[in-house]
Amino acid sequence: MLFILAFHEFGHWIAARWFRLPALWPIFVPWIGACVVLLKQAKSEYETAIIGAAGPLAGIAATAMVHAAAVPCEAPILYEVAAWGYTVHLLNLIPAGSLDGGHIAGYIGRWLWIPGAIALAAAAFFLQDVTWYGRILLAAFMVHAAFRALSVLLGWMGLRAKPKPPANSRGSRLFVWLVYAGLTLACITGLILVKANTLSF
Repeated sequence: MLFILAFHEFGHWIAARWFRLPALWPIFVPWIGACVVLLKQAKSEYETAIIGAAGPLAGIAATAMVHAAAVPCEAPILYEVAAWGYTVHLLNLIPAGSLDGGHIAGYIGRWLWIPGAIALAAAAFFLQDVTWYGRILLAAFMVHAAFRALSVLLGWMGLRAKPKPPANSRGSRLFVWLVYAGLTLACITGLILVKANTLSF
């Protein structure tokens, strides 16, 4: 699990350095997760989206490696870790709040923050076996997701100045959309394959 988390966070870190943004090395918080702190704000929402997508890209690749290692040796523990990795990344790709999916949605379409907030609330409701500190973390994500969704709704109703749309080209937005869809599909496919692999146990 730490192997997957490390890959995920170094994906963010490498992408930040690619855009010449100073960033601290990944910080691991016991029982909660890990993060990369940027010391300077990204220059554009495109950079924010790419940095946000780089973490899941690296993390899903690491999860696929664990999954691939589980197949020849038929190790149930490795299948469990792979299922955890795909699930965590699928949740992290929900387009809500400060999740990676929320950062990506800020570039490809802020309207996604509304269904994203609903999806995050539904996921929190149906998730089982979540520790108390996990629930606190989920609550923090949900509050931020609610504020972002509300800002979009208020803009639509004319009660708040609409934020300036991000400067982007159709090609770059399509590219980020395809990356986002590909990452989501990879997680879903991985979970289906893990389920199929473990049916014989």
